Order: sequence, then structure tokens, then C-alpha cells
Amino acid sequence: MTATCRPSGLSPGRPMAYDILDVTSSTCLTELDVPPLVLEENTRYSWVVRYTSVKGALSDWSTPRGFTTGESELDQDGNGIPDDQEVGMSIDLDNNGIADAEQNDLRCVNVFEGAGQIAVEAPAGSGVTRISAIASTDLTTIGAVDRLPLDLPLGLISFRLEMEQVGGIARVQAYFSEPAPQTAKWLKYDITNGWQDYSAHAVFAADRLSVEFEFQDGGFGDADGVANGIIIDPSGFGVATGAATSSEGDSHSLTGSWSPASSGGGGGGCFISTSTFWN
Repeated sequence: MTATCRPSGLSPGRPMAYDILDVTSSTCLTELDVPPLVLEENTRYSWVVRYTSVKGALSDWSTPRGFTTGESELDQDGNGIPDDQEVGMSIDLDNNGIADAEQNDLRCVNVFEGAGQIAVEAPAGSGVTRISAIASTDLTTIGAVDRLPLDLPLGLISFRLEMEQVGGIARVQAYFSEPAPQTAKWLKYDITNGWQDYSAHAVFAADRLSVEFEFQDGGFGDADGVANGIIIDPSGFGVATGAATSSEGDSHSLTGSWSPASSGGGGGGCFISTSTFWN
């Protein structure tokens, strides 16, 4: 049996309701952890769900239910970066002579537990109007951390891109405070597909201090699964250090090719900490 969930949002900035997440899962049948940065503060959301039987029969959509998010406690200044992850004026990861904290087309954060910094840039011509939120994610809050296929030296970075065109392609660049090893792969995580090797859409620079990647709104790389003018991406570079162990206890060598295992769960690093539920 599989379940399909379609939450929709209504916020002051958008006068009409729009889908924010379209997920089909064979594991999240009774509850669903929403990916980081999908929900916005002070926004009313509704959701519906339907089930597919093992023979492919579809149920009717459920009666809509909903909730309203409260104000963020992690981003008091409302700049889209958790207050405890904001970088100082000495950080310039793109090495252009301008502090990352002062650039409009680049957002930079201190990664979780102070291991370094990551910046994400969406310059003119990238297909992105702005990076509205960014946060480093605590890996212990990822429901599939026991299936982590590679070590992530700088953890996972989640960001929300607002697109110039619905369904468009975004081409952005990430900068690192330490070079990614030559063997590093760019990894993604989402609640539907679990851990994924995203190297086919990511190219590291020769000095390994940055990576260029692309996404499509509602398509490849977009964790919310719906073309809505917003791309949600939790990702980071991973390095093999030997073997990873799945939740079933099987050991998988990571020296060759890797195929991601599907997994439920997710979330973490979310700005939203309170909500009000309604019927």
C-alpha cells in the first residue's frame, strides 16, 4: 500500500492557495515528516491523503484537515537564516572581496556543530529570483540517519529557491570552507527517495572549493515534488570511509557504484516550531 499526501498553503504573500508538497510513499502511511524549509511561518496549510492498494486501486481523497504555523523561534531577525548559523563579516567563501553576509544573491551559514561554512549563490541568469531561506541540518534529526551512505564532513545544507518561472530550471553554485576530497559525491536526501547520489547534476570545481548544480522545479532535485515556483533542496558532499550499515544490519561497500535505498522519515533544521491544528 502507498499513500499520497498533498498539503497546500495560504500565506499573506500569496492570495491564492497553492500546492507545496506532493509525496507518494510506501513507508509513511500514517504520518509524514515535512522536509526542512517547506513550511513558512504564520501560514495556514491544509492537507489531503489517499491510498493505493497493492493492486493499484485508488481510494478517494480524504477530508481536508489543516494547521497554521506560528512564528519562528530560530530566525528572530527574519532574514531566512537561523540566528545561531549566521556568519561574521570576515567570511568570503566566493572570494570576490565582498563579505558573504552582505551579498544579495548569496546566502552563507555556519554548518551544524561549527565544522565550517557553506554558501549558496544564485546569480543573475540562474533562473532564481532569490534564495529565501537556508539552514544547516542536524543529521540526527534525519529519520534515515542509520542508512547514511557516506560521511558528510559539512553535513546537509537545505535551501529554498524562488524561481523566475514555474517548472523552470535553476543553476546555482555552492562554496565550501574546506575543499571536498577528490572522491566526494554530491548527495541528496528526501522523504520519498531516501539518500540519492546526485553527481549527475553536480560538477565540482578543479580546486574542490565549490560545486555547480542544477534542479528543476517539480522535477529532478526538488524535494517538494510539485512545480510551484519553489525548489527545496537538502544536500551536501559525502565521502566514503569504508562501509555503511543499513537499518537491517547489512554492510554495503561504498568504493564502487551506489544505489540509494528508499527510506521513510526526514526533517530537522526546520524554522517552524509551533503550529495550530484545525479541521
